[in-house]
This record gives sequence, structure tokens and C-alpha cells, in this order.
Amino acid sequence: MISNTIVSKINFLEGQESLIPNQRKTELDQLAELIVSEYDEYGEVDIVIICTQNSRRSQLGQLWIKSLAQNYNLDFLKAYSGGTEITSFNPKMVKALSAYGFSIEKLNDIENPGYLITQSEDDQSTDMMFSKLYDDEFNPEYDFIALIVCSDADEACPIIEDCSHRVVLPYSDPKSFDGTPEEEKEYIKTIEEIGREMIYLVKKVAELEEDL
Repeated sequence: MISNTIVSKINFLEGQESLIPNQRKTELDQLAELIVSEYDEYGEVDIVIICTQNSRRSQLGQLWIKSLAQNYNLDFLKAYSGGTEITSFNPKMVKALSAYGFSIEKLNDIENPGYLITQSEDDQSTDMMFSKLYDDEFNPEYDFIALIVCSDADEACPIIEDCSHRVVLPYSDPKSFDGTPEEEKEYIKTIEEIGREMIYLVKKVAELEEDL
């Protein structure tokens, strides 16, 4: 099980399903059906969440899906992230995630530092997250679902080699609020927006998987 703090956040966001637009629910339903179809064919599903700099939204998507796969006992669902360029896991997003309840430890002070994410209070299983290209050696090489979460990456990568499917699900970038009085609020808003939709997605996958 993941930490009790994050479980409580999941329970809170589950109650906000009505905030997800109907068109987005349709897109998430289609993605859930695709995930279950891939699972039925391959026995596991790799998702690489892609955004231009792999610094905010794609990292967030990876973290939520990993946490939710544990919460709903979907061992076959694996999440990764990458970008079309390398920057760093943005420290403002790291700070917001820590404030939200995720356990994050900075491993080094290099330009593109790695962060250790503790997913579970029981077994202390961890993931290291850092900015990387979507085809980095840490990510699957082929037969993965490419989930693109920003319009810039969508335009920059009209073709992604060796993925099984390419899905576009864009989110607004909280970066536009950096240095403003709304910065902290907007980062939390993005965490909850993506979290809410990933909860909807993973719950739908769990429901469909039970019917296989």
C-alpha cells in the first residue's frame, strides 16, 4: 500500500469526479479501454508520459499513475516519463508535491538532479525521477503507450518510433504562474487536476480488467 497521506488525497480527489468535463471523461474511457486491450495482449502495459521538458506535467503524470497502480493493485501497469529535451524535475513542482504529501528526497545538487520518491510506508519501495528524453534507456524501448500531455510535445513529436499507440491528453502548464502570487495555488491545482483524471482513468482500468 502507498502512504496513508496519499491514500487520503486519492479518496478526496475521487469525490471530485464531477469536475472532470464529459469530453475528457470520454477520452479517458477510450484510453482505459486501450490499456486493458494492451494488457490482454501483452500481460503488462507500459505508459510513457511525454511533455517537452519532462519537468512538471509529465513527471506528475508518472508519479500519479505509479501511485494509483499500487493503490488499486494493478501490478501490470507501469508508468515512465520523458521529454523532447532534457532540463530538470522543476524544483517548484517538487516543492508542491512535497507539500501535497509525497515523500521526495533530493539525491544530488547537479544541474539535473535525481529525486527519490518513496511510494510505500510499508516496504519503502522507491522510484528515482529526473528529467530525460522519452527514449532514454530508463524507459521502455517499444510497445509502449505514448501519452502526450502538452501541445508543444505533440507538435514536436508527430511520430514516436516504436510506441504501440500515441495518445494526446494536454494539460495547462503551471509554469505560466511562476513568480506570481498565484504560483503555489496553481501548482497544487495542477497536481489535483492531473491526479483527479488519473484516478478516473486507473479506476476505469481496474473495472474493465475485472471483466476480462
